[in-house]
Amino acid sequence: MNECKYLKFCAFFKEAKDHEDMDVLNEYVKVFCRGPLQKKCYRLDFMKKHGGPPKSSISPSGLDYLEYLKIPS
Repeated sequence: MNECKYLKFCAFFKEAKDHEDMDVLNEYVKVFCRGPLQKKCYRLDFMKKHGGPPKSSISPSGLDYLEYLKIPS
């Protein structure tokens, strides 16, 4: 499967590369950016609807991955 044509410009992809130790981000890249769910990418839908990308922490599934990092008090 080909990778997403927007990968080089995607802020989420750049974040994922900077955090290679976070398995969940690597899985997003594998399944959405380079895999079978490319057409279901929330980030691409958002760009089409709003004319620009969502913030970089929004994953291809539409969830903010920074929420995974919050530690309950």
